[in-house]
Amino acid sequence: MRYFVIGVLLLQNIWAAAQELYIYTEPASNVPAKSVSAKLSANYAEAMRETGNKLVQRYRPEAYIGLSKNLMVRLSGTFADMHTDAFKFESISLYGKYRVLSKDEAQRHFRMAVFADASVSKAPFGYDEISLTGDKTGAEAGVVATQLIHKLAVSGVISHTQVLD
Repeated sequence: MRYFVIGVLLLQNIWAAAQELYIYTEPASNVPAKSVSAKLSANYAEAMRETGNKLVQRYRPEAYIGLSKNLMVRLSGTFADMHTDAFKFESISLYGKYRVLSKDEAQRHFRMAVFADASVSKAPFGYDEISLTGDKTGAEAGVVATQLIHKLAVSGVISHTQVLD
């Protein structure tokens, strides 16, 4: 059974065709209009607590919705036991991106978009880091630009994140 699953996953890569694939970053391109996309991220770490070391985890389901060719939203939440002893709901986040510039040519394009993200977290304020991925309540706003030339995509972001805890 294990070899069957591995085989299906390998064959899926042969059939898949995509112009851009950003796993951990957000390009200036949007989710196509009138479409829905889903993503599940998982993070694991070894916790250093008074009760001893143990594996802690955080899961982040996300839903992307293309409202038009220029506007998309993302709703996400986190479930974790990173800051508490119990695995439970931790945070919710709403993200919006509006594409303000698009220069498309054959095998190349340049796009710019503005975005805003707001997150509310129930996690205790234990670490002095700026992160809206479940740890903190806050807001972020910025501009993202992406240049695609053939199969090379380069993306840059300028943003400000404000933690509100």
